[in-house]
Amino acid sequence: MREKIFSLDGIFEVKENGEKYCSRYVVFRYLLIVLLVVGACSASRSPKILNADPMRPSLLIAVEKGADSAFKQELISLIRAEYSDTYLINVKTVKKYRDLEGEQYSAVIVMDMLKAWLWMNKGLKDIIKNCPPDKAVYFLSTGDPDWKWDRRDIKLVTSATTKKVKAQDVFDKLKAQLAKLNIH
Repeated sequence: MREKIFSLDGIFEVKENGEKYCSRYVVFRYLLIVLLVVGACSASRSPKILNADPMRPSLLIAVEKGADSAFKQELISLIRAEYSDTYLINVKTVKKYRDLEGEQYSAVIVMDMLKAWLWMNKGLKDIIKNCPPDKAVYFLSTGDPDWKWDRRDIKLVTSATTKKVKAQDVFDKLKAQLAKLNIH
């Protein structure tokens, strides 16, 4: 015959020989509660970048996931150096346009790399399709210095990211495209 020890909320039971043990059901219940709490606390969230000063225009640099490189980081540094006095600069890793929804920005620079002659650039195509063209400039790094994308409806800068290409030259092209946006 088993007796319950109620002083410890029914966690322990007493065997016939007087030995205390913890019921498997109770252990499972508390383990499940702990796992639910930990799971809820560690759920991934897509942080929104809010412009704390609405009077100050913001420039969002959206780098496609997996497309980051030392060359793009150098471009981001040049953008920060040039525009940080006037604009709030934010950098965010994105996969598709859904990651940009709800963001507050005056302009966005989307950076990606060429994948299979654009057949595999689904995230970039999704952003181009949904992002307002008067707020976006696109940078596409390629391995081929002669590759060009002939779309005229978007502001696009393409460049091979080789040692021969200087980040400053690409930055000058990005800067010219940003000037066409008339952001403030």
